[in-house]
Amino acid sequence: MKKKIKFILIALIIAIVIELGAIISIKAYQLIMETAKINNREIVLQKSQKKETTDTIVSSKNISSSSDKPTQNEDKNLELGTVDISYFDDALFLGDSRTVGLRAFGNFTNSSYFAKTGISVNSFFMYPALDEETGLTLERTLFLRHYKKIYIMIGVNDAAQVPLTEFESEFFDAIAKIREIQPDARIYIQSILGVTKNKEINDPYHYNNERVLERNALLKSKCDGDKLVYLNVFSAFADAEGYLSRECSSDGLHLNSSNYSSWCEYLMNNAILD
Repeated sequence: MKKKIKFILIALIIAIVIELGAIISIKAYQLIMETAKINNREIVLQKSQKKETTDTIVSSKNISSSSDKPTQNEDKNLELGTVDISYFDDALFLGDSRTVGLRAFGNFTNSSYFAKTGISVNSFFMYPALDEETGLTLERTLFLRHYKKIYIMIGVNDAAQVPLTEFESEFFDAIAKIREIQPDARIYIQSILGVTKNKEINDPYHYNNERVLERNALLKSKCDGDKLVYLNVFSAFADAEGYLSRECSSDGLHLNSSNYSSWCEYLMNNAILD
């Protein structure tokens, strides 16, 4: 009996030691990953600061040489035109379940994505907001590679509950964080797709089409037409009353699988021509 108890105690001690070793290993790995992220962020910020300094010097020279010319900070509103699918090779799409659908049924298989069903802008950078395919956070996704274009569509899930001022603060806080990591990317803000009239009537607590339109007007007013470009994607799917057309959505919230190609077509016909 004593031998049996002794054996059990030894086994318990071994199990405890193994568990402690595993915990220490996990903590060490997390510390290493956080350190790597901080180092990467510092490198990106240093590059961004150098670029800003260079732009400031160039801008100053231009102003001093000709005071009649417009400054670099004026809105450019560059021309939108048609591009082929290769334009999206270095594009990253960020969003909720609509973007999940774009990845699944759209034509841009050459693009990168961060998409999660039910996500709102206030949880973009919060754990456990993980992309549904890669399992990565948005921050980690942004550090993966250099993106020249970042497309964002988000804001329908909390439109009926979150005030416009709060949405504005959260949305542009997220934009600022994205710019820290990807300072050279052109950011396309896609208008939020509304919901069908029946969807709003049947679930007014969660969905409010009028507030979606208010958010879109706000987002449009904040874009400069160059580094921050507004695209009225919703116009391709809206009915005469400003709701999501029932022809395009069987559930009142998401596009039908056959309509995602129209979304892609809109983006291909409305791109900045560099």
